[in-house]
Amino acid sequence: MLIASLGSAAIGWAVLLLLHAPWSAVLGLLSVALGMIVVGAVNAFWKLRVHTAVVVFTTAALVTALGPWGIPLLAIPVAVGWSRVRLGDHTVAQVLAGIPAGLLVWGAYALVA
Repeated sequence: MLIASLGSAAIGWAVLLLLHAPWSAVLGLLSVALGMIVVGAVNAFWKLRVHTAVVVFTTAALVTALGPWGIPLLAIPVAVGWSRVRLGDHTVAQVLAGIPAGLLVWGAYALVA
């Protein structure tokens, strides 16, 4: 699944470049590909929560873009994490491990955007 996802991201990246997409979109997709690699590497040994990583990255990017107006969005990763644990799909540790993964991807994006 990871290889197919990375292949899809590579095709999307090429299309973005061919269409002269905004640099933020190109970098955003590269950051997501980095996240897939990080999560895939961890998941080879342990079940890190992709849901949490993605929602943390997305929320951090939105809060960065929106400034103080985006602060209420910080409740979204909490709600997603809680729901994954409440549904019995994942442990608290698995959900919490997704946070640094998402922040790593956001940090990579923020450094180059």
